[in-house]
Amino acid sequence: MDPRAGQLHGARITMRTSSLLVALAAVLSGCSAEPQPRAPSQPFLSELSATSEVDEATICRALGHAGFHVADVSGGVLVSIYPSPLATLHNVRTGTDLIGRAFSPGQAFVPASQSEDACKVGELRRYVTIALVEQTRAGARIRLGTANAADVEALRRVAREVVDELE
Repeated sequence: MDPRAGQLHGARITMRTSSLLVALAAVLSGCSAEPQPRAPSQPFLSELSATSEVDEATICRALGHAGFHVADVSGGVLVSIYPSPLATLHNVRTGTDLIGRAFSPGQAFVPASQSEDACKVGELRRYVTIALVEQTRAGARIRLGTANAADVEALRRVAREVVDELE
């Protein structure tokens, strides 16, 4: 084997690699390596930590204008929530996660301070002893139940009032 052939072949590989690197550098030169500054904003739904308190107004904003379907089930209600033109799938899922947290034992809950921010989730907390959240491809479902049979009708009534406030 001719040693020059190997060198020539190696030079060709180097030339191709160099050409590729030059082309890559040209493409990347139009991109800024520095991240673009973002306007400061309130932390939104996905940025809330799992240990932070649950704020009723945040739940109401996340689920406001979403689509809802409420069905009576044994011991409570099943609320199906889906996106609408004014409520994204992300907000629906985040809002339902917050509701699940709001009904967790020992979770700090902050009622809405102004009536226009309230959607009666705080009132619903009086009756709910179990809340199961299920994310679906189309939205989410929340099963709200109570261990006290005497509270079932009140839970159903308040759940429908919450949905009416949010729609």
